[in-house]
Amino acid sequence: MKKMISLFLAIILVFSLTACGAQTSTPAKEGTDAPAEVINYTVNTSVATCTPAIQHFIALVSEYSGGRLKGTEMAAGVLGGERECAEAVSMGNIDVMFGSATYIIDPSVGQISTVFSYNSHEECKKMLYSEDSVYRTIIADALGEVNMHYLGHIYYSRRYLSTVDTPLTSPDSFKGLQPRVPQSNPILAFYESLGTQPAILATNEVASSLQQGAVDGVDDSIHGLTSYGALDLVHHVIPTPSYGASNIVVNGDFYASLSPEDQAIFDRAGAETEEWAFDERIKAENAEMEKRIADGTWTVYEVTPEIQAAYEKAYEATQKTFLDSASDAGKEAFALMQAQYEEYFG
Repeated sequence: MKKMISLFLAIILVFSLTACGAQTSTPAKEGTDAPAEVINYTVNTSVATCTPAIQHFIALVSEYSGGRLKGTEMAAGVLGGERECAEAVSMGNIDVMFGSATYIIDPSVGQISTVFSYNSHEECKKMLYSEDSVYRTIIADALGEVNMHYLGHIYYSRRYLSTVDTPLTSPDSFKGLQPRVPQSNPILAFYESLGTQPAILATNEVASSLQQGAVDGVDDSIHGLTSYGALDLVHHVIPTPSYGASNIVVNGDFYASLSPEDQAIFDRAGAETEEWAFDERIKAENAEMEKRIADGTWTVYEVTPEIQAAYEKAYEATQKTFLDSASDAGKEAFALMQAQYEEYFG
């Protein structure tokens, strides 16, 4: 009930700030016949670390429209988690979302990016972000079915396994760990294959669960740890081969109501924000890592050949588990991505 009341109040807040997709007119410039149309739109995320990208996007849209397209950024998390935010965009209660909009599409399709492993940011970018990426088409089509127009990705970056007290020096280090994982069957299967006992927790439960000892580690990116206050709670960190992408989406009805020129502005701003955010996120991640290594609060472990072999074996099991339970659409998406993965990386 509290959740429903909070969502109701948040929606009221949206309309008090600006009606979604509201259009007004400003006085015509001297020498013109018609007033310039001002269009207001709202933007939200459940992840505070997306705020810089949102502000970058709003600034680009304003610049390219000469100030006609005016974005209002809502406080991160005001609508709840990523699922609630995605539902709000789909229904048209807000106009633009930064985050995992894929929570409300077929789970097999929405989680497809985590079924494949990568060795670097560059490999992930080639597979998920290149212009000919089949992943782009798969996700854009699926989001279109739930009344969202895809504008681009927001790089989720590399995921790490971080623990409170346990050094991560060999495959045996993983056995018996109880790390928090997101609600993602591929990530859950990966950690089970490594011999851990993963626990699915919402992001707002992670910090308290680490403090209380309910879990002894967490799987997430550096920006994920930042967003829910877990950076200071973990001390042993190792990279995993799991990378991912969140989304920039706009309500389909709002997008369709725009002129072709304004649609092009939103598309351009989305693509440019995607590129900007990719580079900025890696910079921020590297800076945070260097700072914590330097001050001694983190020990970051290398992926040894033995650990790499364990990762590869775990991903084989992850893909088998995925295919055993995937929908037909998920299996089709896997086949398309598998073919491109082999084309790119052999």
